Amino acid sequence: MHQITVGSKLKNYYELTKPKIWYLLVFTAFGAALTASFLFDIPITPLAWLLLIGGVAAG
Repeated sequence: MHQITVGSKLKNYYELTKPKIWYLLVFTAFGAALTASFLFDIPITPLAWLLLIGGVAAG
């Protein structure tokens, strides 16, 4: 019987979440929010940041 270690579980989870893609999406979302706020004079409130971060985290 093959034993699954905690390390192999963490490695599988890490590979499953594809962190390189996730970082690219987060960078793009924050960049777009900042650019839009400066171009259209839209203030980014803490609630807007919370919604932005929550939306990015939800995928």
